[in-house]
Amino acid sequence: MKIKVGCKSIGKPSVSVNQIPESISVENLRVRFNALALMDVANDTISIDVLIEYLLSNDIIYSAKVQSVYFVEDLKSQMTIEETNQKLEMNTPLLEDLFVISFNSARGTVALCLDGTPLEQYPFPIIFKDELLKRCRVQIAS
Repeated sequence: MKIKVGCKSIGKPSVSVNQIPESISVENLRVRFNALALMDVANDTISIDVLIEYLLSNDIIYSAKVQSVYFVEDLKSQMTIEETNQKLEMNTPLLEDLFVISFNSARGTVALCLDGTPLEQYPFPIIFKDELLKRCRVQIAS
């Protein structure tokens, strides 16, 4: 099945920075992430927001959200929506692939933003596809 997909935009990150200490203890540094896709069938678009956070102990010291928007020709034909159970099923691995592309774009964007800060020596780790998809959610635009 041939699918026409295009990247409409990858936005600038929305960043929140708390006090980043000059010296960071690796033992106390943690990272976390999640992603949310908004399927807009009426406009044939999928918007994916990726949130990436750095934490020291339990305090968020850096947080960035990056949005990627994709055009998918005839998006409705790529999925099946079961109204009763509110379940979405994609007929192709398209959404999984877009999550991976969006996450890796966000990783790169965050790496550029961290350049020149104490966090630059701690790039956000590569996340395998299966682990990434466990943290992804999907919503259907009304």
